Parts: sequence; C-alpha cells; structure tokens
Amino acid sequence: MKKILYIDVCGRAESRTRILAQHLLTYLDGEVTCVDLFEEPVYPLNIEAIRQRRDCVECGSCDGQGLNLARQFADADIIVIAAPVWNLSFPSVLAAYCENVVEEGVTIHIDEYGNTTGLCKAKKFYYVTATGTRNMNPVFGFGYLKSLFSQLGVHSAECFSAEALDIPGADVDMILNICKREIDASFRFPAREDNQVEANVSTK
Repeated sequence: MKKILYIDVCGRAESRTRILAQHLLTYLDGEVTCVDLFEEPVYPLNIEAIRQRRDCVECGSCDGQGLNLARQFADADIIVIAAPVWNLSFPSVLAAYCENVVEEGVTIHIDEYGNTTGLCKAKKFYYVTATGTRNMNPVFGFGYLKSLFSQLGVHSAECFSAEALDIPGADVDMILNICKREIDASFRFPAREDNQVEANVSTK
C-alpha cells in the first residue's frame, strides 16, 4: 500500500484550502498520514539542532530535532501539501518544516563535488492553495517547493489554486467547484465519496 503524506498548513477549521485538498485526496489510493503543522511542534533549526541532527544521522539510533519529519518525508510515496497564500507565499511554519525535512543522508546526498542526489521515494507532490484576493499567483510558494523538492528527488509537481474568495459578492462555492473540476480533469475520472478516504486517514 502506498504511503501518502498529507501536510496540512491550513490552520483555520473552515479553511477553503483544506476543502480542496480533501477533494484531491479522494483520488489517491493508500494510507494517508496527516501532519498538521499548526499542531506539530516544528521549529526553525539553530546551530545546536543541526549538530544534534548530524550526530543522530551518523549513529542511526536517535532523533534530533525534526529528524523524524525528514525520515517520514523520505519514506512517502506521494506528498500532498495544503497551504493558503500568506504574504505572497505560504505560512512561515511550512518554511520551518522544509528546513527540518532537508537532511544529508536522509532526504539528500551531496558528493565531494557538490552534486546532489535526492533520496526520497516520492516522485510527485501536489500543492493545493487558495487566497481571498485576486491575481495572487502561487508561483512564489509553489515554485520554491518545486525547486527544493526536486533536489530531494521529487521531480514531478502539480499545483491547484483558487483565488478571489473574499472579494465582495464572490460566489465562493462556484470558485471552489471550478478548482475541484480542475482536479477532476487532472485525474481524468470522477472522485470517490469523501468518506472513503476519511476512513483511511491517520493523524500523526
């Protein structure tokens, strides 16, 4: 069974981004592990944390700060990230998560010439985002993750976005449904019922 890693960076219970991500998840077969970055203790790395992580990678018998997140990321078969547009990109906790995920010997190998080889199993990740304003191109957030994850071996990426959700008079349901249809078209077959995936989700 495939391991699907779902990174939830939505925060709000009524998040429109999460609604779209859950629609996408109905298309994916496998065991879904959800990591809620507003609940998970994810912190930026400092020098001491980096040193401890290096020691743990070398001994292979302990976890430095966030090293469990790096190992989990490396072991996933498919990655889904749901993150609303904040300040032209995404919530800062996602940047901290990325710091914790990148680790020599776990998700990436760098040889003596500076060449990188990705060590992750996943070959594709999906990025789902939404914004209340208009023309907020998700290229900043998605583009950064696409470049970074490619270094880790995840070379294929797809982005789904909805915008202008908070403009006065906006038909929110229509906007979300348009994005859902884009997801449907990408997978090229009708979505299953939501409860089929909910029974398959474990939160860690």
